Amino acid sequence: MVPARFWCQRGDLCGEAAAFVSMLAAFCAGLLYQVITMAFCAHLLACVLYGVADCVAGDPTSCWLEAYSPGGGLVMARDFDPLDKYLASLYFAFSTMTTVG
Repeated sequence: MVPARFWCQRGDLCGEAAAFVSMLAAFCAGLLYQVITMAFCAHLLACVLYGVADCVAGDPTSCWLEAYSPGGGLVMARDFDPLDKYLASLYFAFSTMTTVG
């Protein structure tokens, strides 16, 4: 491993590099915070959508999951695995949050 004094023979270069690394770390921390916040909001919205689909499953006229089921509505939402319902809800939440709506 190369010692740090090899890279920092000029004092101002080390200060600039440290400032850049500090700025990069702050940017990455902010970006991670935004991603986690968006994922949490999408999870909450997906849970609400899952609950709505689970409450009205079986009535094809009022359940959004029945309308978007694979196979053109031939598979009923009550036959879906709960994970499939949640993933469909999460997909809808992310697509709603990241597009016009």
